[in-house]
Amino acid sequence: MGTSPTLKWLQQHDPLPEMQLHDLIRVMSEGFGLFCSLQPKGKDYGVRFSDKLRTLRAGSEEFKSMVVTTHHRNGVSVSPLLLAQLLAKFDIPKDNFRRVYNRLLSQPPAGPGTGT
Repeated sequence: MGTSPTLKWLQQHDPLPEMQLHDLIRVMSEGFGLFCSLQPKGKDYGVRFSDKLRTLRAGSEEFKSMVVTTHHRNGVSVSPLLLAQLLAKFDIPKDNFRRVYNRLLSQPPAGPGTGT
């Protein structure tokens, strides 16, 4: 999976963005320690996220998981609504998501006097 160009910096009150699936995988795995597994051949428009490894490290055998699919099975974009459901499933506050998203995928907006 490739890398997207630098994405828009998310401010505190910005809505959740539509995302490329590979960017979502990166944010959720690197930023929140979720395990991501691709769906079987022919269903490559979806990914299963789970906190199994994180939960097992904490000594529990119960874990959460959720399949996320792309729009119209195109294998590319994940809707903001589905992203919100994913965050709720894993108890990830939107502000934490925005912070990790910005750290991994975007650059801060240019300020006055920065020459950009």
